[in-house]
Amino acid sequence: MHTRRCGRRGGRRAAHTVVGVLGPQLLQLLEGGGRAGPAPRNGDGLSGQARMRLTRRVAENTKPGRGPGAAPPRHGDEQQDLRQAGQDSQAGESPDEERARLCFGHPTPLRRARPQWQVPRAAVGARPRKRFLSLYGGVGHCARFAAGKGHCTCLIDLCHYSDNDLSNVSVCADAESLGECADCVGIEIVCASWSLARRAPLTSTMPHRLRDHRHIWGLPGLSGRDRKLAQAGNRMLKSAIKIVCASIYRGGCGFLENPLGALLWHVIKKSFQKQISNGLCRLISTDMCAFGTRWKKPTRLLVWGSRSADICLPRCQGKHGYCSFTQQKHEQLSSTTSCSYGTTKSVFWRTRAAQEYPPDFVKSLLSQLLESS
Repeated sequence: MHTRRCGRRGGRRAAHTVVGVLGPQLLQLLEGGGRAGPAPRNGDGLSGQARMRLTRRVAENTKPGRGPGAAPPRHGDEQQDLRQAGQDSQAGESPDEERARLCFGHPTPLRRARPQWQVPRAAVGARPRKRFLSLYGGVGHCARFAAGKGHCTCLIDLCHYSDNDLSNVSVCADAESLGECADCVGIEIVCASWSLARRAPLTSTMPHRLRDHRHIWGLPGLSGRDRKLAQAGNRMLKSAIKIVCASIYRGGCGFLENPLGALLWHVIKKSFQKQISNGLCRLISTDMCAFGTRWKKPTRLLVWGSRSADICLPRCQGKHGYCSFTQQKHEQLSSTTSCSYGTTKSVFWRTRAAQEYPPDFVKSLLSQLLESS
């Protein structure tokens, strides 16, 4: 696990009421550093293994009576904890969180998710300009930009609260119900199990493929952690497709982002073939080097909205590994011949550097998207 930067706009909170501040124990875990897991993810998020480790450590440190020196639980204690989990999630909603949820247009308490809310002062007691839902938003560049434009935002990511695991069925249900209230949706889905950067053989301890074009929902014979990771990716993608479909037919706008070569695009193209042919949504591509990064990172987005046809993002036209914007050679994040190349001397994955969105990319995309409906 690694330390996450707060972003260039982290200090601009005077114009908003920010709810859902990190707890001291979770903040200590996030600032404590550590080793990132082998599964890379895109956007602003954490790696898959780092998220799983964070969830376990937060649960162990926050559950009463489960500290290092505590006595082992009596028979039936764990079952009682499970029965009370749903009640505790709703009981933990603060008055500020309740007001933010109502301002977002969601009338009932969430089942499990604990979002980060940002409500502009002008929207308190009145309808905000738009409601922006950010899923897998990480450090929250997109939500922060939308809030800076006067929109009410809701951000759900595991790095903010241990219950925000969007591979969980209850959290998926919360996200889908919030999507029905949102005018704009941003989905930066985890690419851990869909990435083509996983090139090691199955016998290796390095990250290896969990899918291929013939077995898009998982290779036969997966077991243990590999099978759980593939199933979690399946649930997250199916839930994201539901949210996108609902937003399109409700007249909303939004985007779904992933690396250009991710295998999930085969599912997206098939799922939205009719909508794409009817002009309700479209696929666009861009390169992150166009927004100031040292690496190219080709990226694809599914965008929808009344003016989605007008959204334009630049592409790099450089050849032989050179960037057409800086005239410098792109920094290589992975290798097709060596798994060890993908790690630094600190045993961090090089792709970790590309997880966070460049602020200029967020500004370019959302300034066009938020005006499209």
